[in-house]
Amino acid sequence: MSSDNEYFDDKQKADFNEEQLDDLFDYFTPLMEEPLSLNMDEKENSVILGRSINQQDKLGLAGTLFIGRICEKNTGYYGLKILIDAINPHKIFISGKTGSGKSYTLGVIAEELADINMNLGVIIVDPMGTYWSMKHETKSETDNKILSKWGMTKKGFSNVKVFFPFQVRDSIVEGTYDDLFSVSPNELTAEDWSNTFGIDYFKSPQSALLSDILNYVKRGYISEKRGMKSRIPPNYNFTIDDMLNCLNYNAVIAEKYRGETIRALKMRLESAKNWGIFSKEGTPLRNLSVPNQISVVDVSYLPDHIRALVVGLLAKKILNERTRISREQKIREMREQADDAQYGIPITWLMLDEAHILVPSKGKTAASDALIEYAKRGRMPGCALVLCTQQPGATNDQILSQIDILINHNLSFTSDIVALKARTPSKLPRKLSDESFLRSLPVGFAIIADQSTTTKRTFVGKIRPRRSEHAGRAVSTKLIPFKSEMQTFDELSTEIISEKEITSKEYITYDSDMDNKLEEKIYENVVFPSFSIPNDVAEDYLNRFIQYQVIDLIFPKREKKLLQMHTRIYNYVDVNLLLNKIVYAMKNIEFNYQGVTYIDNAPIIIYNKGGTILAFIACLTDASTILKICTSVIEEENKLNVEKISNIILGALNKT
Repeated sequence: MSSDNEYFDDKQKADFNEEQLDDLFDYFTPLMEEPLSLNMDEKENSVILGRSINQQDKLGLAGTLFIGRICEKNTGYYGLKILIDAINPHKIFISGKTGSGKSYTLGVIAEELADINMNLGVIIVDPMGTYWSMKHETKSETDNKILSKWGMTKKGFSNVKVFFPFQVRDSIVEGTYDDLFSVSPNELTAEDWSNTFGIDYFKSPQSALLSDILNYVKRGYISEKRGMKSRIPPNYNFTIDDMLNCLNYNAVIAEKYRGETIRALKMRLESAKNWGIFSKEGTPLRNLSVPNQISVVDVSYLPDHIRALVVGLLAKKILNERTRISREQKIREMREQADDAQYGIPITWLMLDEAHILVPSKGKTAASDALIEYAKRGRMPGCALVLCTQQPGATNDQILSQIDILINHNLSFTSDIVALKARTPSKLPRKLSDESFLRSLPVGFAIIADQSTTTKRTFVGKIRPRRSEHAGRAVSTKLIPFKSEMQTFDELSTEIISEKEITSKEYITYDSDMDNKLEEKIYENVVFPSFSIPNDVAEDYLNRFIQYQVIDLIFPKREKKLLQMHTRIYNYVDVNLLLNKIVYAMKNIEFNYQGVTYIDNAPIIIYNKGGTILAFIACLTDASTILKICTSVIEEENKLNVEKISNIILGALNKT
């Protein structure tokens, strides 16, 4: 274990004066009336969450994670470093609306775990394909300046290892992953299959059929094929094909179940073969939970139900293995035997984004039961959990009741704020519980709570900057200049326009003198996600990105039911030209350009007119540009008008 001084060599020990701290916090320094009491190390100007005073006296700052600084004034804690204990397994819950900094905070904790050298195993299940960039130090000059203000330096982490589903290996660019992962079908129970297929485990005849198939495959059965009977021996390392053979040729199955039930399950199992995650052997857990390794399991292209299956299996395997190991260790201690055996996987931190999808408040996924059990029983055997979500109100209450450290960023919806208040593990002062305050938290700031007896109430802090690159697979492009509206689309498609160096943003201005202007310009640096995956997978990524990331931020709640989405795929298109045509098409139908907003480094180009909002979202593959056009209206009667507008836009873009 590192000593206090070694641990903080690169984590900035220097004190700041009040003026420097004000600048560090961008002058967001709430004045609080209620006193604050935290577990403080005065020598190192730090507070420690999740650790008792007795532990702190023994350990000092060893085994802690530096996540930010307190920005509250009038409390005696202004500017102190915020540390989280990593000696004990914790359940940490990070929440906040899209764009508030929650995934960034998850990355900060992952960086600290990568740097702590405590023989911990860390598994990040990555739903957006962004944490691979932890390998590389940040490239942004802006980020470097912010790091310098914090007294920190940029750093990439060589102990990050990225795993991809094995069946997509031929589509992945070399160098974007380190290893492959897969799941063996024999690891799934009938309930796992049922939850993944979306059928009722207790009521559906398909679930009963699944149970029978698994039992027959494991203990053996009589197969009847083309009138010939044969004995199929027990098989505990079976594949989906083995399950299908049992379904097709086990005479008992045919007699017991209706043909439509058998056919329906057969179709589901056949589709499961194409999920890209199954192999006969499966990836051993010891390859994922490795001492001092950050294993990023990239599930960014997987649909939600398959992602939940992967998470559920991981949670069960980690908990079962760590329970076995801790029992063996306890027996050796009681027998006073030397503790030099190789027990298996180390104490493990499981880190999950989009928790509301994996363990929702209503319904059940293949991950629900496993994660709840993991949270309830994980502390003693050494199973830590970090959950991140934009919708705490849509996250299962059983798992929220287990959290001991809360980091909450900006929230918008009342249901999420109510859920936060109900499950905050320490006292929430009136000022911090005010909805207007929660909605006005700047990006990167958070309300932080700890159930430790040394923490008397929640407090406000700013999360430290990332040292590694925080980005997805992206390429840069620009919106290029366009000329007056008298120019035709055909002329625009053949015209060569030189790019100029962009030093500032200039947005188009609409006025009555437009016809007399020879040139109008819009400049905006944009970043499109770029993937080496098939077009259908990339389109699925965009659909999920829009559903779970874009809609809540861009479209008001009342408009969601009237949201429409159109897709266009362009092969080898000049992206600059496509962006330019979007600008020109919207100008011709007199929509107002609202700008470009970024969500997880992906740009959304936004226009509006009256009660109609349009958003353009795109991503790139090796061969194509995939464009999504989202339209929404306030009133139902405007729906036909929106469809007409969308057709005009699509018609214009088809000329590309």
